[in-house]
Amino acid sequence: MTCEFKWVLTCAALALGEGCGFAVTDLSHAWPVVAAVALFAVTIGYGLDWRPWPYLAVFLLGVVLAMVAAERRLRALDELLEENAGRGTEAEFRIGGDLREERHGDGRACLTFVGEVRGIPVRVHLPAGLVADGAPRVGEIWRCTGWLGRGSEGPFGRRRPFWVGGRGTSCARVETQTAGWRVRLERFRENLSRRVGIGLGHAPGTADLNRAMLLGERARIDRETRDVFVAAGTVHLFAISGLHVVVVARLLNVVLALVWVPVRWRALVLLPLVWVYVAMVGCGPSAVRAATMAVFYYGAPIFWRRPNGLTAWALAFLLTYVRDPAMAFDTGCTFSFAVMFALVLWGWATRPFVLPWYGKFGVVAVAWAAGVPAPRASRSRIASASSAELAVRNMGSR
Repeated sequence: MTCEFKWVLTCAALALGEGCGFAVTDLSHAWPVVAAVALFAVTIGYGLDWRPWPYLAVFLLGVVLAMVAAERRLRALDELLEENAGRGTEAEFRIGGDLREERHGDGRACLTFVGEVRGIPVRVHLPAGLVADGAPRVGEIWRCTGWLGRGSEGPFGRRRPFWVGGRGTSCARVETQTAGWRVRLERFRENLSRRVGIGLGHAPGTADLNRAMLLGERARIDRETRDVFVAAGTVHLFAISGLHVVVVARLLNVVLALVWVPVRWRALVLLPLVWVYVAMVGCGPSAVRAATMAVFYYGAPIFWRRPNGLTAWALAFLLTYVRDPAMAFDTGCTFSFAVMFALVLWGWATRPFVLPWYGKFGVVAVAWAAGVPAPRASRSRIASASSAELAVRNMGSR
């Protein structure tokens, strides 16, 4: 068995362990007992020189990590819902690059951005008419009091809505951010977004598609156009993921090669620029995954190693899911890993052959086949958005 596939088996063991850990969420409070049993089992396996014992250790590590994550999230969610039953919950949010304005069916404008309340990911819905201090800007800190949406999907899954509007809610600017790297990146992004539309004034829809695929600005795309991409199974093109980061990294690599930068030291210039791009587009999970993989791939020559896509994928997978097991519930990150794994396997399988033009066609077909489940997840998100519109309409009655 090659070293690369040992890494893949390690990733499979971790994923299976975390899946089993999340499957017993009701028993997550017993994770210390499970950790003790796991340590005992690994010690016995190592003492008996059982060959698969490293994979058993990784599997049990995944079980324990998932149970710890579930226990912490459940405890925080129970405390929040209990407190939120009597009065609004107060939290501070730093406005990120995902701030956007949505206009719902009743014509009411609503500002939304992603935040976190005591470890629980939320999407804050802030009616535009409620903001007395002016509209929020990227980099500012706002203190909001609102109502946490209740749901039956458990502590994981999609972000819970955090409604600010109606009785018992408020919002106020705490800190004005006029400088800093976040604001500079956002201004740079706005400048790029404006330049993308130059020469396309006669076709604003095309300009919006370019902005969505290059900068992740999906809010500009109308519902009908998005449904077409969902039905075709290509809606993942709008998510800044491995495809975008790989294109940026390859272009930078070509530029560095043209200016005679040695192969071994290109990563010192290339990788910081890749991470700047990821930060500019909002640090989405898929983009962070791809940038992490680029670190292992392009950084290998620094340590006199040959770049290997399968090893880089495995190391990025382990780092991502060990650091945060809850990423298993992030649809975009999961599909990003799946598509990249399929492409890496295709490249590994066809490496001994010299393929003409149909080799590139195979890459496209493999990427599409790996992302086939995406339309179902996208349709569920669209349905969730429709439910959110109804909730916004009823906010004033709370």
